[in-house]
Amino acid sequence: MQLQYPAFRILEDWTGKLPEIQIIHNCANEFKLRIGDARRLVLKVTKQLQTLVSCYKEDKIVGVCHEAYPLPDQVTFSTKNYRINGKNLRFRYSDTDLEELIHPGFGYLENKISEAAADHCFDLFYSGNQVFLQTDGQTTWACPDSKPEHFIGLVNMQLLNCLHNTTDAHWMGAVHASAVSASNGAVLFTAPSGSGKSTLAAMLMHQGYQVLSDDFSPVSVNHAKVYPFPEGLSVKNRSLQALQSCFPSLAETGDSLPDDVREVFLPITNGELPAPARVKAIVFLQYDTTVDLELKKIPNLNAMDRFLQQLWLPPKPEVAASFMDWYFQIPCFSLKYSDTTKATESLSKLFNP
Repeated sequence: MQLQYPAFRILEDWTGKLPEIQIIHNCANEFKLRIGDARRLVLKVTKQLQTLVSCYKEDKIVGVCHEAYPLPDQVTFSTKNYRINGKNLRFRYSDTDLEELIHPGFGYLENKISEAAADHCFDLFYSGNQVFLQTDGQTTWACPDSKPEHFIGLVNMQLLNCLHNTTDAHWMGAVHASAVSASNGAVLFTAPSGSGKSTLAAMLMHQGYQVLSDDFSPVSVNHAKVYPFPEGLSVKNRSLQALQSCFPSLAETGDSLPDDVREVFLPITNGELPAPARVKAIVFLQYDTTVDLELKKIPNLNAMDRFLQQLWLPPKPEVAASFMDWYFQIPCFSLKYSDTTKATESLSKLFNP
């Protein structure tokens, strides 16, 4: 018996607010389980559901929305222009810290345009203990300046909507993952920072695969496709030597980055975005010097807690049901590795099983 359907059946009863004992009996009767086995399965699934719901307690991307908010003095703003997917985008930063948060990953898409040629304008600025994003001089979002990672997510989400002509309602969520696609679908590589997902994505890109996104991989509600997001691939010190043979431009950096540079970014597009792709697998990466290569399929339920740690979902209960329906249909794998070449070869087989 596969786990996917029982888990989703438990979700239906749980969202219907049935008593726990009733869910257990329904599970036992429908799937011919002993009461003890049904209880263990129900408790395991509902624990994961509670974890999912707890993600709603703090909105990490949407922030507080203001329909109108006055801009501060713009004399000190620095301006960067980018051309992405046929659109001219103007970003104005009130502070070098804000510029450093956003610009490095998109610097390869910088383009000189006239004042009148900008299709959309993004203003980023501080006021009090808040950091703000204003789009096209109208809607303004704010979040505490003590949480820059939340602000980055907020900017990414609104840039995403601008590039794809969507709204927040279009998205099921965003995964802290690298998304790599081929003609028959995409694979998500997810892990905490420093686990090598960007390195493996870069090596697959060198072999001809399409990198849709790095770090911020948005998934739509309808059809559950992962969409391209053009921030460059992040390359840090540990990955420089491994990637220099594939990307000669990195050789200019030497064997290590200067002390004042945390990372460099590899271009993943010429400015035109590829088509979104359905997700055909999720891979949980772990760099482990004691393991040459170990790729194995794992139960979705066992991996769910790890996935939730790398996931943002909008604070809407109906999204939880869409997420569960989607997640339990996607095969999950665990990859432990220390040999990046062997890991890349192994991952390429997921595209062509």
